[in-house]
Amino acid sequence: MRRCLQAWHVHAHQLAGASRMLRQLLASTLTNAFLEWRAVASEKAHWRRVGWQLEQFTQTSAGSSTAQLARQAAVRWQHWPLSVAFASWRRNAAEEALERTNAKRASTFLYYALTLRALTGFRWAVRDVHVEEAAGQHRLVVTKRSVLRAWRVAVLHVKV
Repeated sequence: MRRCLQAWHVHAHQLAGASRMLRQLLASTLTNAFLEWRAVASEKAHWRRVGWQLEQFTQTSAGSSTAQLARQAAVRWQHWPLSVAFASWRRNAAEEALERTNAKRASTFLYYALTLRALTGFRWAVRDVHVEEAAGQHRLVVTKRSVLRAWRVAVLHVKV
């Protein structure tokens, strides 16, 4: 019985250490989360104060160019996330237009290259036909000449 109680006591002591360690871990995690939240909240409050001061400045001096510049800066600052999205959209649209132009140029170049190749092939085919016709004409003329010469020689030999 004594060993059972001693084993239970050791086990309870270990559980208490683990519990204490988990409590410390949880406390440090909660502390860090609170400190981070406090830093973010103070930064947001700071920028809210800066925006309010800027708004007060622009409303009190409505006609000056500095106030106008500050007003434009405030509007730009308020719409900064939209401007980033618009800038990326504009960049993507310009890139797509460039790709479309390049694709059109490539297809035009391919069309002209294939047309040139087809016309060159046609020209060579026509040239070959003309060469064959000229060769056929030449053979016909040569054959007629040789027949006439042979006939002339035969006629001359017959007269004698």
